[in-house]
Amino acid sequence: MKKHQNPGMSPVAAAVTGAVVGAGAAVAGAAILRDEKNRARAKKILNNVKDKARVYVKSLEMKAETAQKDANASVTKGRKQVKKFAAKSL
Repeated sequence: MKKHQNPGMSPVAAAVTGAVVGAGAAVAGAAILRDEKNRARAKKILNNVKDKARVYVKSLEMKAETAQKDANASVTKGRKQVKKFAAKSL
């Protein structure tokens, strides 16, 4: 069975191209963050994301706590019903 290969670009050329693109992105990111206004914007965005993540985690914790309380109440109720049924059947 013959493997399908793209004859248009060699693997070495693809690796070099990827390295150049990656280095270019790193340089562009460093150049953008060199400007004080851009750093302030980036910091503001990251703080906003961090705050939203905290609110989301707190919400999940509250939902989990409520679910735990509901589960405990159901188990307690079930135990009482089993004991009541067992007492009647004796």
